Amino acid sequence: MHNSQPQLKYHRLKNLIINALVFEGAANGAGTVKNEFETIFSKLLKGRRIESIGVNGLGLLSVMTREMATDRLIELDSLSSGEKNIALTFLIVAKSLAEHGIALFDEPELHLNPAVSRDLLDFMLNQYSKPRGIQFLMCSHSAEILSGAFSNDECALLHLKSPTDITRVGRAARHEYAEALNRLGTSVSESLLYQGTILVEGSSDVSFLESAFPDYARRFKIKDRGGRREIEKTIEELQSLEAKGQKVPPIYIIFDRDEEITSLTSSNAVRVLQWKRRSIENYMMGGDVLSDILRDEDITKSPIESAGEVDNLVREIAFEQLDGIVAREIYNSYNFKNSSLQKDDLVKGDLSEMADSLCIRWTEAKATLPQISAEVWKQDFVAACDRRKDELRLQWEAKWRELCDGKKVLFDLYRRLHLKRSEASFHDIIARRMRDLGSDDWTIVRGQLEELIQS
Repeated sequence: MHNSQPQLKYHRLKNLIINALVFEGAANGAGTVKNEFETIFSKLLKGRRIESIGVNGLGLLSVMTREMATDRLIELDSLSSGEKNIALTFLIVAKSLAEHGIALFDEPELHLNPAVSRDLLDFMLNQYSKPRGIQFLMCSHSAEILSGAFSNDECALLHLKSPTDITRVGRAARHEYAEALNRLGTSVSESLLYQGTILVEGSSDVSFLESAFPDYARRFKIKDRGGRREIEKTIEELQSLEAKGQKVPPIYIIFDRDEEITSLTSSNAVRVLQWKRRSIENYMMGGDVLSDILRDEDITKSPIESAGEVDNLVREIAFEQLDGIVAREIYNSYNFKNSSLQKDDLVKGDLSEMADSLCIRWTEAKATLPQISAEVWKQDFVAACDRRKDELRLQWEAKWRELCDGKKVLFDLYRRLHLKRSEASFHDIIARRMRDLGSDDWTIVRGQLEELIQS
């Protein structure tokens, strides 16, 4: 049986129930149908119950439900399309499908909330498949349903990769790497729904890729996994499993460059990319795109007509970061020891031993401090920073778009211009405008993505 249109199901259901009322006897027929509805609502569409079933004065079927939380009466036909569809589908299964029959389901999760999708598989198995020998063949893109199929020995899970390639997915394989995938925030279920999973370091990366490259967003699950430490550790575990012959679903990792080159290298199934610039925002600072946006009176209160003026403004904002960069670098070069309380200091025996440890710490820290006046140290520090700033300025003249903190540049630009849109909307507009204009920076990012995926 297969029927994907709720209204056609409802029309068929009217005939089925009216036949039950007429040929089985009104009381018995209504009771039988009501019992089936009660089963569906109590075990699957929870939070409602059937109040009454009958034919109204106009000769039309009337199925009234009661919402338990609010005590409201709602006609079945007024429920959401997902709820009505699933209720009618299983009533037809119950009333018209013979024992040991076959039912075909195409994406039953459509318009259903995830909670119902999670219960769907167990309901089908326990209510119809096991007691009546009914076999269900289901096509689904629901992670909830797929996860249930993985963990249930009564289910066979097949991955349809192409019109000529269908492969059974074994649970034994999943057991080997499911924990590692979960730590990355993905799952075997998602690996079946998409061509692969792309993991990035921040939500801004997700938003950019989804807006600038919607074709990739349709084919790949793009997820934010925060910082890189746990990612690097877990990827090493997955690559170790892969080296042992374990089948690993395609995973693509994109790191910000920041000031640290990742030690990870790509394998066949686990591919690694590090942006050639500091972060994804460093590709969003192109003067052609920003000038196009900042001429739009719907976006800014004070349009900027000249692309050169925009480029100079962005460059000026970027170079303002140099003072903070050199101050941090020079101060760290002094290697002053930290006298702050550390976690390990609190697990060294009794209080007397802890005090000894802390005393040693601040004594060593004090010994690293300069034995000169504050004024002399300040002059030396500023002079050292100025020399380093001159060195960095020469590097930045050619590569400031790569080296600056792009996140901070866009943040400072947004604050300075007092735009009419939210900061998140501003970023989204840049990504979409890069795509629409096919800007040089958009082309560069796409090239890196294609190299990552195709390799």
